Amino acid sequence: IGFREFCSLCSFFLKSVPASPVCLQDSLGGNTKTIMVANIGPADWVTLAEEIRSHYYDYDGFVIIHGTDTLAYTASALSFMLENLGKAVVLTGSLIPICEVYNDARRNLIISLLFAAQSELSEVVIFFNDRLLRGNRTCKLDTHKLASFDSPNCPPLATVGVSISPSHHIWRQPPSGRLRVHTNFESKILVVRITPGFDESLIGGMIEHAAGLRGLVLALYGTGNGPSHNAGFLELIKHTVEKGITVVVSTQCYRGSVSLSSYEARDAAEMRPRDQAAPGLSGVSTASQVGQAFLDMGVISA
Repeated sequence: IGFREFCSLCSFFLKSVPASPVCLQDSLGGNTKTIMVANIGPADWVTLAEEIRSHYYDYDGFVIIHGTDTLAYTASALSFMLENLGKAVVLTGSLIPICEVYNDARRNLIISLLFAAQSELSEVVIFFNDRLLRGNRTCKLDTHKLASFDSPNCPPLATVGVSISPSHHIWRQPPSGRLRVHTNFESKILVVRITPGFDESLIGGMIEHAAGLRGLVLALYGTGNGPSHNAGFLELIKHTVEKGITVVVSTQCYRGSVSLSSYEARDAAEMRPRDQAAPGLSGVSTASQVGQAFLDMGVISA
């Protein structure tokens, strides 16, 4: 489109943006409803994906205006739902409502529209403040700074200052097939963040009383390290896997990855005699052995 048409489009969007930054408004196809951002879930992600599928050949790209608290969740979900996506889907929002004289909403929206019009961009992304981020690698890190989103384990796809500096070499390649939309979600998933001194019986109680539990995600230390002295915890994980529940280990760190087969920060526990290992799981006495025990049980690393 030309410059005047682009200005008119921006003006239209700015007038239609809801004043509250914690709402997602669905206005494609004449439907209008406001959803509080904390209530966003799989059903809303399916609605968004279906709207994109319905209008996929009508537009060059899509911009989704979203509240910031769950924006990264929506971006990640859509990135896996929209297989063979050949156009840009840009999610953005603001920390300051657009109705305020000083706000970050107008700039975020206008630049998001620019990226949505990029024919080379064919993935779900987030634009916020001064950077374009991969949707499924992004998290909200700050509640008060305008640069509240980042992807610690993935460099920005573009940065914006006086000029726009894209990193084309890390943009996803165009798809080789037609768009496919996946709408089946499994919500019976339990996510547990481990802390020192935790009581494994509480986790066991949640697992036992969670009807139809399909998956357990454990956020462990470092590269996937868990307590080697807590035999009850290891037995609990073994029992969970044997019940047919998928167990996935992730890291609490923002950078790096899980590696259950090795652990570089081996502590003094590695020097203990083998007969001092945690009872019930012979030989599991070091960080690396805990990781190997997880692998032997069938635990998956994220």
